[in-house]
Amino acid sequence: MTNEVLVPAVLEKGSARKKTNNHTWIIYQCPFCGFSHNHGGGPATADPVKYLGGRVSHCLYDSQEYILTWDGTTLFDPKKYRTPTKLDCRKLEKKHKALEK
Repeated sequence: MTNEVLVPAVLEKGSARKKTNNHTWIIYQCPFCGFSHNHGGGPATADPVKYLGGRVSHCLYDSQEYILTWDGTTLFDPKKYRTPTKLDCRKLEKKHKALEK
């Protein structure tokens, strides 16, 4: 990576929200698209810290690379989690098409 972008992640241990025992790294606000993303944190028996580091964002358009960092936070806050609405998707699609021209 040329310009390393550090992104803070929250660890969700054994995601009840996703009905799995796997760990999940949560990005509340992507530096590229502004929305929340999930990244795998490995199985419940693994050390989730090993799954930090370079990742590709899950943006609707123009995914880019960033580095997941962790400050020890393990409490998921659904009020901070933002997924794109249909209107957001249309706006992003319009912006993306304009950039392609």
